[in-house]
Amino acid sequence: MKAASAGLIALLNAAQQFVAADLYTWTLADGTVARYTSTDRDLTIGGVTWKAGGTTGNPMFSRSEVKNVLGIEVDELKVELTAGPTDLIAGIAWLPAITQGKLDGATLLLEQFISDAWSNTANGKLYLFSGRVAIIDADRGKAAIGVKSSLELLDLMLPRNTYMTGCWHTLYDAGCTLSKAALTVTGVVGSSFTVSAFASNRTEPDAYFALGVVKFTSGVNNGVVRRVTAYTRFSPGSDGLFTVVPPLPALPSAGDTFTAYPGCDKQQSTCLSKFNNLVNFGGHPYVPLPETVL
Repeated sequence: MKAASAGLIALLNAAQQFVAADLYTWTLADGTVARYTSTDRDLTIGGVTWKAGGTTGNPMFSRSEVKNVLGIEVDELKVELTAGPTDLIAGIAWLPAITQGKLDGATLLLEQFISDAWSNTANGKLYLFSGRVAIIDADRGKAAIGVKSSLELLDLMLPRNTYMTGCWHTLYDAGCTLSKAALTVTGVVGSSFTVSAFASNRTEPDAYFALGVVKFTSGVNNGVVRRVTAYTRFSPGSDGLFTVVPPLPALPSAGDTFTAYPGCDKQQSTCLSKFNNLVNFGGHPYVPLPETVL
């Protein structure tokens, strides 16, 4: 059941003609709030102003119908946005902001203004829908935005953490606690190199940088980031060889500099021997397999 003010109920029972407009309140993940209305004039209700859609500096919105059903069902509202280069949100044009991910994690509150005159805003507004941005399909002038009701948050895998041999933490996250900056080292390309592998002056043990990341900081590959698939030593005391994917865009040169940090295969032995971080290991290597439990 939708709640309406006593004044709005009395107005609906008594008035013969009405004016109505949708009220869109967008809240971005960074806290930015943008309010627009579907009519061609600004509406101020309860001290809060919704900007006129389609006017200079303000995009235009249209939407699908709102459903009302019994029970628990994840509803979806489809909103179409039409915006130009001067229609801004958080200081950025709406469509570029969408492609940059500014609407990731954003929420929409849809309400409706109903009255006997545009100037009569004393009776408030009516709640229609609220939800989180789920799907976006944008082109040069328009964007189709799918907003799902907050009931979608109930669609979670439980339990959140599964008992398994490997660690459930992501390397360098809050559960792992390791510092990526503290483990990042600098290096120099040696005399042996291809676009897929290069020697370096690093002397860490075999496999230390495997599953890690290397970033070039000079030379023709300056700024290029690659995943390290293997790291080996030619022989004890010699240079370390990095193997990366995908191949580098250009052949590196001896003396090119880079930074690198190690990766993790989520095994208990790696957590202990490489990182000395066993206290934060999130796996359960001693849980028996289901077929061995009697």
